Amino acid sequence: WQWEYSITAPNDPITDETGQNAASNQRGPVWFLAGNLGGASERTVTVPAGKALFFPILNTAYLGFPWDPIDQGFEAANDVAGLLSMISWQMDGATLACKIDGVPIRHLPAFRTQSSAWYDVNMVDDNLWANLVGLPGGNYHPCVDDGYYLMLAPLNVGRHTIHFTGASASGFSLEVTYLLQVTPVHGQDGHGD
Repeated sequence: WQWEYSITAPNDPITDETGQNAASNQRGPVWFLAGNLGGASERTVTVPAGKALFFPILNTAYLGFPWDPIDQGFEAANDVAGLLSMISWQMDGATLACKIDGVPIRHLPAFRTQSSAWYDVNMVDDNLWANLVGLPGGNYHPCVDDGYYLMLAPLNVGRHTIHFTGASASGFSLEVTYLLQVTPVHGQDGHGD
């Protein structure tokens, strides 16, 4: 979520239908792949070799408004379970599927992760959520998350396909296909040797 909230709306990978925004704010050893806001997306993306891949198959978050006394009560009580209770029902019984290069990932419900502590996020001005629901830039807390996430070891240099689908109890569903080209980094063969 920190990565997502750091990106301005015109460059947001969540609404990107082609993959042109996939490199937005990517830094460090992990490359983030985004879901979408529902429906189907197919994105063609170039990823440098040696990057682990991290993506949500299906997720949801509670975003606390610092000016809301209810949120401040949850924060003061450090009531993470109370915050999670507002969103976790959406992930209960979710329908999930993921294939990497045509190979299904099994036991996806085992990859469910919930926040163990609340966190805060700094949302940039001109963010996607400002355009969609009127959230201005700034600091938001307390926040929690619930979802199904995968972290993949770096893929070999070459072409790869990641395809995932998810449907939540709230009726939300998505289908995302990534056509990846993993390219060598200058001075490396990209095979992690």
